[in-house]
Formats: sequence, structure tokens, C-alpha cells
Amino acid sequence: MKARMDFRKASPSGERAMAALHAFLHQCGLEQTLLELVKLRASQINGANRLNIAFRTIPGSYRPLARHTAE
Repeated sequence: MKARMDFRKASPSGERAMAALHAFLHQCGLEQTLLELVKLRASQINGANRLNIAFRTIPGSYRPLARHTAE
């Protein structure tokens, strides 16, 4: 299995920016449960985007319960 890129080594300034954002979000007054729901949704969206790339579909083109008819 191929090792993942270590983003901390690849971009130390990017890692510092992400850490600062994380610290801000935990001090901004939003409820912890809301922050966790946002993280979960972002993770779901990223997972869907990976599937779009794998199956070569256009991001955002999925329509639930769409009827496909043979022409």
C-alpha cells in the first residue's frame, strides 16, 4: 500500500493555518455538537467527490430517484 503524503511536511504554513482555524472554531462559541455535524457532512461530501472521480461522473450530477429510460 502506498503511504499517504504528510501534509505537515509538504506545507508547514498550511498546517499552521489549519491549526489556527481549528483553535478559532473551538473558541468561537458554537456548540461542539454542531461543529461535529459540520465535520461529518464535509467528510460525506469529500467521500462523494472521491466516488465521482473514481466513476468519472460530473460532481453534482447525482439526482436521487431519477428515472432513467432506455431510448
